[in-house]
Amino acid sequence: MKPLMIALIASLTLATLVPSAFAAPQWVEDACWRYANRVLPALDAREREARIANCIADWTAGTPPPRGRKSYNRNRY
Repeated sequence: MKPLMIALIASLTLATLVPSAFAAPQWVEDACWRYANRVLPALDAREREARIANCIADWTAGTPPPRGRKSYNRNRY
């Protein structure tokens, strides 16, 4: 009983101490939401949510999502 109680207290303490560092900044979420709502033809709810999630993943991975033509010479050297 005592190890279970210690594990429970430790997990609750860890859950409250971990900051929300894994969330994207609000401006990224707003930009991706606007982008997903501009896509034509209109997306259904699942497709829009997937588009928003992919956009947020692209922006928070360190590189912005690609725009326009792909540059094949970007990482050449």
